[in-house]
Amino acid sequence: MPLVFALIVHFDYMDVVKIFLFIYFISQGLLFSQIQGVVVDSDNNPLNDVSVFLIDQKIMLYSNEKGVFVIEQDIPNNTYLEFYKFGYQSKLIKYTKGQEIIVSLENLHVELDEIGIQEKTSVLGSSKNINIEKKSLQNNFISSNSIVENISELPGLHSISSGLGIQKIVIRGLSGMRVVTYLNGMEIVNQQWANDHGIGFTDLGLNEVELIKGASALKYGGEAVGGVLYFKDEPFVKSEVPSGFVSTKFDNSHLLLSNQFGLKWSRNRFFINMHGQNTISSDYRLPNSNFLFNSRFRNQAIKLSFSQVGDRLQNIVRYQYNAEQLGIPGHVHGNL
Repeated sequence: MPLVFALIVHFDYMDVVKIFLFIYFISQGLLFSQIQGVVVDSDNNPLNDVSVFLIDQKIMLYSNEKGVFVIEQDIPNNTYLEFYKFGYQSKLIKYTKGQEIIVSLENLHVELDEIGIQEKTSVLGSSKNINIEKKSLQNNFISSNSIVENISELPGLHSISSGLGIQKIVIRGLSGMRVVTYLNGMEIVNQQWANDHGIGFTDLGLNEVELIKGASALKYGGEAVGGVLYFKDEPFVKSEVPSGFVSTKFDNSHLLLSNQFGLKWSRNRFFINMHGQNTISSDYRLPNSNFLFNSRFRNQAIKLSFSQVGDRLQNIVRYQYNAEQLGIPGHVHGNL
């Protein structure tokens, strides 16, 4: 008489999810591989501290003193890699599996003691014919009072301000519904409303901004007749040891006290960026020693970004919380 054995196992929904996640992360670890490349100059001398940006993965790497950089995960074919270093012409290549990566950067034709001209690729436009202005927002917290004040240095860009709490962007005389703002590909419409609405976010964790103005901006819709501003977060950085910063500043013109912190860390294929900010300001003091009534504000913000890179799948999750309490200056008639 044959013997029949039956094994019955009961799974609930959460058990199935846990098993799936366990198998997925184990498979990612088993498929771990490395890609190595070299960056040299026109005389085949190795270049160190070259920024190697994986555009699709949003990961930043740097070459060592031998010009070698290592990508510690397998990336798909046709992945774009951007190489740039101050004083050298940047280069954009397309990765092909099995092909040795040797990149040569040429010295720029124009080099002065304190000024360098550098070409860089842009996210907003795929054509070199599009007029794109770029500005770095790194160290904006210390070097400038606000993000809008910083980007106002771009040609043709100005601002409407009711103190630091409320600042609106003006491009060639157009603002509000005529200017489109993007943050990491997501349209932000806060500054398109009335004069008591600012840009809607701070410089927390931002890397750079790109500006399209003129007829080229119309490809992004009729509301972009003034121009398009595209803000980008800082890229993920390979850092086995957690690195970060703590900054604070004080401005006596409106008794502003602002504090920021940042933390970056990576482990194998997992990357994380975290930033936080707390700012408080009283009424703005005018040049005649009077105060702009009710221009005080308070801001708390936190930003969290993490990425998990696999051979066939990449997950990038971004979360940002921005809480503003604005005084909203009122209209005053008569003598103060």
